[in-house]
Amino acid sequence: MEEVARSVDATPDLVPMLASLFDGLEALGSTPGRIVSLIAGHVRRGGRVLDLACGKGAVAVEVARRLPVRVEGVDACGEFLDRARERSSALGVAARCRWVEADVRAYAKGCTVRFDLSMMIGLLPLSEAAPLLRRLTRPGGVYVVDDAMLDGRHPGAGRFAGVPDAVMGREIVEELGDRVIRRVMVPRAAIASQNRRILRLLASRVAALAKAHPGRARSLRAFLSRQRSASRLLVGPLRPTIWVIRRGADR
Repeated sequence: MEEVARSVDATPDLVPMLASLFDGLEALGSTPGRIVSLIAGHVRRGGRVLDLACGKGAVAVEVARRLPVRVEGVDACGEFLDRARERSSALGVAARCRWVEADVRAYAKGCTVRFDLSMMIGLLPLSEAAPLLRRLTRPGGVYVVDDAMLDGRHPGAGRFAGVPDAVMGREIVEELGDRVIRRVMVPRAAIASQNRRILRLLASRVAALAKAHPGRARSLRAFLSRQRSASRLLVGPLRPTIWVIRRGADR
């Protein structure tokens, strides 16, 4: 569960509150419709799709709803997975969804299945996510990484020299023997609109939880401050970017 906390920039003492903190945020900042549109032409009927670090299953369920595939969602937060199960049942796709509670790295290490398409949305940086996902994807299959990329044209880009830009990201992928099919940098206006809604909800949850748990008030307010800072960066020098990658042959 500490990995789950890190993925949302929360401290370990807030782990018991994560479900309450993110109540009402089903997609946890992801964009299910955009991702499904990007992958729709890259997975066959009846294919197997993996969503690693699936959260509440918003992307995974949308994939199952719109494409004729089987989906496996993996996350370390059991409460998030409970919501994913409810969502898949409500939308009539539970028979094609499987939910696994596990640390994503441990799952990846022990998994012997190779999927037609694998995804990691907003957990690890491209440099870590790409080699992990390629091990889980069949040769010729596709994997998808959603990560922040440096916008080198932004005036503040110099502060983040170690963050990959488009060129560095492509080099990371090609060094693995794979090929970038598509790279989509999410428009600033779309990010700003989504972030405003998320921050409003988070501020409301933080206020309520801080009142109910005064001993955690400082951690909760610090969490909200980090979320606001990250939101500013994502409409500045860092931009959410979706990488769609064709896996090459085994070496």
